[in-house]
Amino acid sequence: MGARVAALERLLAQSTTSDAASSISTLPPIVAAIRNVSHPSAWRGLAAFHSSSTPFRIHLDASCALPADWQNHWAAPPQWGSLGDGNWATKYAAAGFIPKMISSSPFFTHDWTLANASVVVLIPRHFAGGPTILQQQCLLRLQQRSPAWRATNGSRHFFVFVDSRGPCSLDGKYKDVGFRRHHVIGPHGEPASSKPWFRLGSGPPLACFDAQKDIGIPTPNIHFPRTPFAKPLPPVPAGGGAARGRCSSSMRAGITTRECGW
Repeated sequence: MGARVAALERLLAQSTTSDAASSISTLPPIVAAIRNVSHPSAWRGLAAFHSSSTPFRIHLDASCALPADWQNHWAAPPQWGSLGDGNWATKYAAAGFIPKMISSSPFFTHDWTLANASVVVLIPRHFAGGPTILQQQCLLRLQQRSPAWRATNGSRHFFVFVDSRGPCSLDGKYKDVGFRRHHVIGPHGEPASSKPWFRLGSGPPLACFDAQKDIGIPTPNIHFPRTPFAKPLPPVPAGGGAARGRCSSSMRAGITTRECGW
């Protein structure tokens, strides 16, 4: 990746040449469109990734079968208990939307042997017990059923955990320690310099989020017709004062600006 970024930087430094224009024109439209609103080094890394001649592929590992028919319910899966139904769209929906977006992208492959990484399909709140039981049960099923998992011992697998504490329990203690060896995607990111959130009682001082292997994402906050439980968005106050105030306090808690509605 470093060599690709360096090559792209040389082209972009000569932005008046036809080579540079041609390089940018071959990027996906969304990548070119966000250039002027992105941090330059971050954008160059993204552009280099998309301009590579080596294909990058992602496999969806549904070996857990939790649920087996996730393609039919990814937008609004029936939840166990009324609390899950009421909060699916605005809190937990990444468990369905991330696999769906991957399956519709040019990076998707059915063949795990061609994949650079695998994302596990798991919607634990579809079942009684939810993340309390189903996360660990899915890990065991992958070990038993998935050839992609067995080929690398899960080193290239990514789990999407959308509950508040990821692989931890709500009191901040590491519940499913088996996930310390695997990648986790979720909204439970913690700044390395801060005290872990919600740590209550006694227990080993293990952080729920490991920046070396995990990926932090904002909660969905999605509002469109396929999410019937999403409430209408109120108009932004004139000048954005109220929203900006809430965002500032949220940022101090370590939450990204996207969660504040920006």
